[in-house]
Amino acid sequence: MLGAMKTPSSFLLVMVALVVATLAERSLLAGGTGKVAPPKRVKMNCAAYRAGMERSAKSAGIKMTLTPGSWGTIPKALQTLPPGAELCGAVEGATIIVSPLFGKDFETFYAPLFAKAGCQPFTCDVTGGSTSCTCKGSGTRGRIQTDPDVEEFSLHFMGN
Repeated sequence: MLGAMKTPSSFLLVMVALVVATLAERSLLAGGTGKVAPPKRVKMNCAAYRAGMERSAKSAGIKMTLTPGSWGTIPKALQTLPPGAELCGAVEGATIIVSPLFGKDFETFYAPLFAKAGCQPFTCDVTGGSTSCTCKGSGTRGRIQTDPDVEEFSLHFMGN
């Protein structure tokens, strides 16, 4: 698997995806799906988020650039922002959005959109101050993951 990675940023994204999947699985096994109060998270606009992300990547020796205003590979059916959200852009397989949305509110907003994209059921779970939402359809997979410290989430979709 590591031999197939072409860049350090690809490796980093794969590692993040594996950690997120493991946390989501543990959380689902624990049955944590109820309404949970959102943690205190820093409100940030896209310009500040992009600058911080790029600075962190650079200090880690990784070249990672967020393409402002891009949805990346996200299908049209999912290109809708929840109220109060701002599209920051795309970076290697993920679309980054700043938003105060948290917990089951993701399920309410995004479940119908993911269903239109052929990925259902779309379910969300809250663990350790983060919301993780997933779906799996015939040839599709989707995920949303919030940051526990910043009002931000990443949107991922693979498939048709």
